[in-house]
Amino acid sequence: MQGHGQINTRRLLDNGRNALYFEDYVLSIQYFNKLAELKPRMVEPYQYRAIAKIQLEDFLGAEADLNHAIELNPFEPVLYYARGFARKRLGRYVDAEADFDRALEFAPENADYLINRIETYEHTGKYDFALRDIDFLLNRKNKNANLLRLERGQILMQKGDTAAAFNNFSEAITKDSLYAEFYAARALILLLQQNDSASLADYDTAIRLKSKNIGSYINRGLLRYRVKNYRGALADYDAAVELDSTNIQALFNRAMLRSEVGDWNNAESDFSRVLALDAYNDDARYQRALVAMQLRNYATASNDMKAIIERHPAFAPAYFLRADASQALGNTRQAAIDRYRGQQLMESKGEIQHARQPDPNRRAEIAEHGADEFEDELSYFDNNNSRRYSDKIRGQVQNQHADMRLRKNFVLSYYSPGDNLRHTSGFNPLLETYNRAHNSRLVLAGEELPLVPSLIETHFETVNNLSNRLKLDSTNAALYFERGINNSLLLNLDAALEDMNLAVQYQPDFALAYFCRANIRSRLLEMQQSNADDVDKEKLVALAFATIVADYDRCTQLAPQFAPAIFNKGNIFCLKKDYNAAVAAYTDALAVQANLPEAFFNRGLCRLWLGDKENARRDLSRAGELGIYQAYNLIKRIGN
Repeated sequence: MQGHGQINTRRLLDNGRNALYFEDYVLSIQYFNKLAELKPRMVEPYQYRAIAKIQLEDFLGAEADLNHAIELNPFEPVLYYARGFARKRLGRYVDAEADFDRALEFAPENADYLINRIETYEHTGKYDFALRDIDFLLNRKNKNANLLRLERGQILMQKGDTAAAFNNFSEAITKDSLYAEFYAARALILLLQQNDSASLADYDTAIRLKSKNIGSYINRGLLRYRVKNYRGALADYDAAVELDSTNIQALFNRAMLRSEVGDWNNAESDFSRVLALDAYNDDARYQRALVAMQLRNYATASNDMKAIIERHPAFAPAYFLRADASQALGNTRQAAIDRYRGQQLMESKGEIQHARQPDPNRRAEIAEHGADEFEDELSYFDNNNSRRYSDKIRGQVQNQHADMRLRKNFVLSYYSPGDNLRHTSGFNPLLETYNRAHNSRLVLAGEELPLVPSLIETHFETVNNLSNRLKLDSTNAALYFERGINNSLLLNLDAALEDMNLAVQYQPDFALAYFCRANIRSRLLEMQQSNADDVDKEKLVALAFATIVADYDRCTQLAPQFAPAIFNKGNIFCLKKDYNAAVAAYTDALAVQANLPEAFFNRGLCRLWLGDKENARRDLSRAGELGIYQAYNLIKRIGN
């Protein structure tokens, strides 16, 4: 028996590691969950589960696992390294540095540990310490020597020692004249020093050597623009946008160039793309309005200026531009008002300014970011996700957009979603007792599934059969209950509600009937709300709230361990936007059923809406760990 347990443990560990290797992070977590349950004193499930969470960008959850792993084994350097990595990504650089220091006590020459400590030194301004570590690695003929030299130059620039940085990149070029990013880095220094011809030559070389730095194309485009090589500049901005279609700087520069050469339609398109990425980019908004005036899109120009004036009421050019747009639209009164206001602002230049205002004369920008791949290429955990999956639960699922919506009410049904990851069990002692007593097959489901056409007729027949049986046994609460379930599946909610009323009338201690009646009333409320205006919606919620909560409470009085009723009550509080009460309800549900992922997920959202990001991340991490993989996208979007 013991040998079988050992084989099972090894198999779980191997399966989890295989899933981790193939980037099926969500599945790997499920294996490590099971292993941690079987062997709570075993370090590996916490270690590898943390690595999976790091890949999913759940750094807080990873830190919690690594804390536990280190308690079990405080002498394993990789645990400190992994925790340092998670803490670094959480922006806690001092704590991360302490972890990397501890890891290096065990392995003083480990390149991965040193490289990550270098980054923490940069963030805490310990530039000399970072340079010391870089030199240490370079003296050992590190395989990543080019990236280290590149990083050393960037650190020197952060220190303000431009001359040393220039010499660093020039020396690096003598060591490897085919490494594109050395030329790109030196070109940036030359550009900042206004040595345009030398900078252009270095950018030409960097791009010929296939530089991966989008800044190389943006900055060469700027240099080409300065010498009136507009075609070449446009080609560079096109290349930059092709490399990264969401790069605001490349899109803005291309839009400005297109505007200058009179390509108004494409310029407006680019400015609109910038604003889709950053709605508060008022420089782009102002420039789009200028282009819109050229295209006679006066309403667009007017609306853009309205948005800018709301944020920058002392920005005189916006009033003049809106005045022109209003005049063209025939609104002479608004035009006169705006010109008068603009003139007043021009005559009182000392008026208080509000934040940074749009620059009417802004042209293009230098791309000052450098080789961001330093961490990405060298960090142990940030390997490129080269595989692409059609399965939505494989790979780095945190990059799949998830709606910020609450998990729906638990319901009783004959059908359940085929989700084998979520740990919510369809088994419940109360429900199992009912099914055995009445030869039923009801299950707990996380949502009401729509019926396929072939099943609709089946349930109509079931309703008819139950109605015939009730003619002979009119006080049978279970028959009313089953008919109510079938009517609910058929969306005959009024009839379903009446059936549940009769079920509890004939059996006042029927806990499941109270649960279902509350669910049906919730669905009726949802439908009524969809057809009501805002005032009526508030009244509907107020009227229905007490009866729905009363049914859930009656259910839990009769069956205190029935967590779905407590969870559903939390959802009702959310409907009233009483998130504190909802958090309390979800907490009560977790006190009854500790591994209820839906409760962690919904409580995480409520805490997020209440501004408690820290605990929101913890709850969402636990929900993701228990199989609701959409939580990882929300964790990523919450950020630090």
